[in-house]
Amino acid sequence: MAKTKQVVFLLISLFFLALGLIEDVYFNKSSFEKELAIRVSKSLQDELARVEKEALPLLEQPTANDLWKSRTGSFFLIDSLSVLEWTQNDFLPDLQSMQEPFVLKLLQVTQGDFLVRKWPVHGRVFLLCVLPLQKDYHIVNNYLSPEWNTSIFAIPLHIFDPSASGESVLLRDGQCIFKIRNTDSQSENSRVHLVGLVSITISVLTFLAFVYSMTRRWHRQKRYAMAFFGLAISLITLRIVMVNSNFPNVFGNFILFDPQWFASSSFNASVGDLLLNSMVILVLCLFLFLNYPRLRIIKILLATRPVFQLLACITCLFVCFLSLLYPYLFIEIIYHNSSISLEITDSAMMDGIRWVAFLSTLIGCISGFLFIYIFFRIALLLTRRNRKYFWIAFLTAALIFLAYFSLGQKDYWIPLEVGLVYFSILFIGNGLERLSRFTFKTFLYFMVVVIALAFQGALSLRKFNEERRIRDQFSFGNKFLVDQDVMGEFLLNESVRMITRDPFIQSRLLSPFLSKN
Repeated sequence: MAKTKQVVFLLISLFFLALGLIEDVYFNKSSFEKELAIRVSKSLQDELARVEKEALPLLEQPTANDLWKSRTGSFFLIDSLSVLEWTQNDFLPDLQSMQEPFVLKLLQVTQGDFLVRKWPVHGRVFLLCVLPLQKDYHIVNNYLSPEWNTSIFAIPLHIFDPSASGESVLLRDGQCIFKIRNTDSQSENSRVHLVGLVSITISVLTFLAFVYSMTRRWHRQKRYAMAFFGLAISLITLRIVMVNSNFPNVFGNFILFDPQWFASSSFNASVGDLLLNSMVILVLCLFLFLNYPRLRIIKILLATRPVFQLLACITCLFVCFLSLLYPYLFIEIIYHNSSISLEITDSAMMDGIRWVAFLSTLIGCISGFLFIYIFFRIALLLTRRNRKYFWIAFLTAALIFLAYFSLGQKDYWIPLEVGLVYFSILFIGNGLERLSRFTFKTFLYFMVVVIALAFQGALSLRKFNEERRIRDQFSFGNKFLVDQDVMGEFLLNESVRMITRDPFIQSRLLSPFLSKN
């Protein structure tokens, strides 16, 4: 009977999936955009091949090369923050942002959209080529309008980051460098395709029912490891398919799934994706939290030699530090990849996106708490609460965590410091016990957990607010204080021409008897 129910769920899921795909194929008018993306990709590949050809002699002889005067592209030879040679000065990107390692980079600034190609020369010297895609002006009128690189684009298009929705513009190796969207298709894209959206949603829900039925059957058969891995593979696969197919934004523009508000990676392409991913991790944490004592690997570890138990204890405590890092990463990616503020004193307005960001962070804190409880309790079982073995394993795990983020050039000092205090209090106070019944000791344990996570959150918010303030100041300076005044440059150029052609000024400068003042 159970197997029949699972088959029914799976067949219903596949039926509505097919219905949604048919609706998307027959009613989603994106073939024209796909053709545009193919043409732009080919034109861009030709332009990059031309740039590579022009850069070759400059790389062979970077300085004292007469070819700098004859290059048609916009090339710059840069030593750290100093420009040594250049071919054009129409646009120079922010040199501080050019120091990070990259080969090809999309640059979207107030002046327009540009592709930057970088070649290392020697030491801190590198060669840059700026390929304009679109140039914007602060003043748009009949004489000053956005300029498009006609060798790449046949018609004006919208250019977006690779994590956004749209048709991909690919390089020869298949890498997506940016995405485009036709300006005339915005009204069509803004309309919600209700049939496809409802069909795929029903397909996802019935698939989740199928996964639940399978997991429940394995759980009743006491195959807990298979149930956990089956649940994890199913949910992660579902999320990968949803992200790669851009669901639900493929059937309409939804603000929660709009990458313009938040996008940290291709997997967290929107704040809605961040919420769904955090919920998947929470489900896996809850399953592990409820069933970890029944896992066979725990019994195997408790029966091994003391050396292996110590190594396993170090691994568990290292995972505890990573679990404390997990909610910290939510705050970091929200502040680094959006304008959303998690500090309630910044703004009294709480829109939907901000509520979802708060909810995602809260879910991350709950998941981190569950993982810490599981692995810290396993560590106590492995050391049998022996103080000597525990402190050796604890300090070793802390050093491994320190080496982990130091080698990755990350700044995770806040989780490390909070973890050292938090885990020490748990061990010294003997506050970790089973949560099957609620006692005063359990209440104190929850208080310690809340204080630790709240303290880490407060320190994180202060740190990232300060980083955002400094970044905004640099951005303001780059965009507005050192921006090109196109009208001013035009008037200055006209003044220079009028001065050089003025006969009275020329006669005064050429006459030896008249003052030059």
